[in-house]
Amino acid sequence: MGDTLTDLRADALFVRLRTCAPTLVLGDLAFVTRHADVREVLSRPGDFSVDPYGEAIARVTPESDFLLGQADGESYRRQLGWLRAAFPPDAVPQATAAATRHAAAATATAGTSLDLLDGFARPVAALVCDELFGLALGHADTTARWARDIFTEGFVNVLRLPLLTRRARRSAGAFGAALDARIAAVHRERQGGVSSDDGLGRLLAMQEAGDAGLTDARIADLLLWTVAGTVDNVATATCRVVHEWLDRPAVLAQARAAVARADDDEVWRLAREALRFGTPTPMVVRRCRATCAIARGTSHEAHVPAGALVLVGVGAAMMDPDVLEAPAEFQPGRPAEHYLHFGVGMHRCLGAHLASAIVAAMVSAVVSRAGLRRGSGLAGRLRMAGPFPKRFTVRFDA
Repeated sequence: MGDTLTDLRADALFVRLRTCAPTLVLGDLAFVTRHADVREVLSRPGDFSVDPYGEAIARVTPESDFLLGQADGESYRRQLGWLRAAFPPDAVPQATAAATRHAAAATATAGTSLDLLDGFARPVAALVCDELFGLALGHADTTARWARDIFTEGFVNVLRLPLLTRRARRSAGAFGAALDARIAAVHRERQGGVSSDDGLGRLLAMQEAGDAGLTDARIADLLLWTVAGTVDNVATATCRVVHEWLDRPAVLAQARAAVARADDDEVWRLAREALRFGTPTPMVVRRCRATCAIARGTSHEAHVPAGALVLVGVGAAMMDPDVLEAPAEFQPGRPAEHYLHFGVGMHRCLGAHLASAIVAAMVSAVVSRAGLRRGSGLAGRLRMAGPFPKRFTVRFDA
């Protein structure tokens, strides 16, 4: 399935290691690739910390202690509570409506050819965040660029390349200033009796209700990192899903039928299985707090030294034949626990309910266009630059 360009995925090494060395320790670096072991590491935050993310967050926004880089504790739990209240399950219809509207507008003006990444997925994801989070910034391309720069430093720049750090700091400064101005403007609106049903509006309502810890600076920080973690993940997922469906005409027909009958759950079920073949986050990192064992009692038991960086192959784990029946086959009816797109344990993606709805709405808009097919030549093949799509063009009938 696919071609060489597609198969050179960011997790290709992990796929190979899963077979020959599923828990490999090389000095202060460890690789974990099997499904059971990946779930184990992600479910043991006391042994395997998210400190690498906390350090990256501090490099970008030094005053931040955003929850993704935090251990369990008062700060983590307070932030989790704020974000759950700001983006509750009953916000899903709002997310679906926003994504449907912006995606339909983008595909309607596309003519017969569409750059699925920069002409659709990234700007639409940014516009949906703009509306759903209450940002009202109105410049999708700029928001997407800020989000990419911040995301790259926070979640990708394992080697700590200075250029990427400087770029992220600049974008965080500009994005933070825009958020500060927006928060001040919404304060004035609320004082005049105007309120909004969006993430920012809900956070300010909690602040006004007397939550002293939810300062304007805290709200800006929560929004900055939440947007940064949303735009490219949603955009990449959208491109991945369309790519996998185009490789499987029968599945594409199923998706079109589900869209025609407005079955959003079925669209997401098909999308979720497609993402198993190319998840937006094929690897996450942890740091071993103290020397401990992984996969204890198995033939591949490994002892990881204190301080080691643990590279957790989420993508490879979802192709593990020890857990998944016929993992190379497209089977959308798999148990939910087989899917690791949103992580496991206390740091599982807290916006999974919104992200899945947004992706389903976006891919629905694409497959609704008649004659969906790949663009000509290399332009029609999904090409990746590290974890991000580089280019992907599709065509439609006139």
